[in-house]
Amino acid sequence: MTDVDREESASRGKVQDRKKGKSASFLTVSTMYRESLASLMSMLHTTHPHFIRCIIPNEKKTSGLIDAPLVLNQLTCNGVLEGIRICRKGYPNRMTFPDFRFRYAILAADEAVGDVLAEAAQKMLERLVKEKKLNEDNFKVGTTKVFFRAGIVAKMEELRDAALTKVIIKFQCALRCYLAQVYQ
Repeated sequence: MTDVDREESASRGKVQDRKKGKSASFLTVSTMYRESLASLMSMLHTTHPHFIRCIIPNEKKTSGLIDAPLVLNQLTCNGVLEGIRICRKGYPNRMTFPDFRFRYAILAADEAVGDVLAEAAQKMLERLVKEKKLNEDNFKVGTTKVFFRAGIVAKMEELRDAALTKVIIKFQCALRCYLAQVYQ
């Protein structure tokens, strides 16, 4: 190899290095874009979006006047009625195991104890079924949540309120008894 060949190959290498540098800068832009997109997607996955459907009550847009066929058409076209139908057939209410145990431990205190939250939730629900307070078809226990049919959470809240009322009455009774003994 002569000196001229070496110089040519060295100059070709510099040209190739420049090309690599240019393509590397293009990759950097695309990499930055991909990272930005991945960051945006991870942020979107951490949110809990809620959708609001606006329904026009009448064509005149005056208050107090409702055009029932127009409203029904909008609800049908927006898929609201279909969504309600699906929710009623399924399990629209859900609660994580820690939230379930914290909120409803008063209904089955002995069963709420335990390290494994899924087992505790299952035992609590089994006790409520055994006491005929719930029907087995009205809930399902998943891997991280308890799923309830429509209206069951309201029933659970009523049971919780009744249990809290009993506890408060017992507490008041004990306190009044104590105060009567102290101040007699």
